[in-house]
Amino acid sequence: MAAATSTGLKNVSLAFGNKVIFRDASIQVSAGEKVCITGPSGSGKTTLLHLLMGFVIPDGGEVEVLGIPLSSGSIRRIRGQLSWLPQELRLEAETGRDLLLAPFRLKANRA
Repeated sequence: MAAATSTGLKNVSLAFGNKVIFRDASIQVSAGEKVCITGPSGSGKTTLLHLLMGFVIPDGGEVEVLGIPLSSGSIRRIRGQLSWLPQELRLEAETGRDLLLAPFRLKANRA
C-alpha cells in the first residue's frame, strides 16, 4: 500500500463457510481522510472493522493499519493506536466504579 500512514485492504478475500464476505476487496484510506461505510445489515461493515482490528484473519490479501502490515507480531502495536466501541456492548459491572476500572483489569492495560 502506498502512503506510510495509510490504512486499508489490498486484494482481501474472506469467507465464513460457503458465505463469501469479501473477494479481492481493496480500499485505502490516507491520513486525515474521512470515510463512511454504509450498507444493509449483513453486508460486511462490521467484518471490515474486525479485519482492521485483527479479530478476523483474511483468507488472502493484505491488511495494513496506520502504515503497519497486520500480523501476529504487529497486532498489539496496532491495537494500541486504535479505539473501538462495538455496536452491541455487554457491560458486566454492578457499579459505576466497576465500570470505570474494567479496562484496567485487561492484561494489556494492567501496567
